[in-house]
Amino acid sequence: MKRTRILVVSTIIVLALGASIYGMRFTFPSDKPVVRQERWPDGLAELASSRTRVRGYGHNFGCDAYYYAGDAKAFNEFLGEYAKLKGIPLLLTIHPGLGVKGRAAQTDPDVRFDWLLYVDGLMRSGIAKKDPPPKCRPTLHLYLGDNIGLDEILVPLEVEVKSGGELEDFISEHTAKRSMFPKESK
Repeated sequence: MKRTRILVVSTIIVLALGASIYGMRFTFPSDKPVVRQERWPDGLAELASSRTRVRGYGHNFGCDAYYYAGDAKAFNEFLGEYAKLKGIPLLLTIHPGLGVKGRAAQTDPDVRFDWLLYVDGLMRSGIAKKDPPPKCRPTLHLYLGDNIGLDEILVPLEVEVKSGGELEDFISEHTAKRSMFPKESK
């Protein structure tokens, strides 16, 4: 009986600690350089350490997000450096509206940003299980707003561009509402 209690208590402690350790979050201050990780492509740590970085967050399970603020010129310079990363697919996702820290990280909601670099170190897809594992895929997210307009960005051909889906979702919802209440003919 005593052995069973010890086993149960030990299991509870391990599960509790494991859950808290697995979900640890790290903060990357803007004045400290980002340390290159093993599976990162060459140049990614230097890009993530850009002088326009306002904050960064990471988790111990391999996903980091770096937030940047600046005008169109600063973003285009950043995007040009992003396009130089080799051996990985490059993606720019464009979102309407201002970037707000609380959207991606529930801390520092008052810190505004114009773009973010998301680095998925685990690459959750099936290709992460290949031997040797592939390099991680960083994705760039641009939030159009006061500082950067769509007509100001210069996207290198190496970079794929897609919508964040917000406009498509809005249009789809509006279209669905319209079909529910058809306009009466006059």
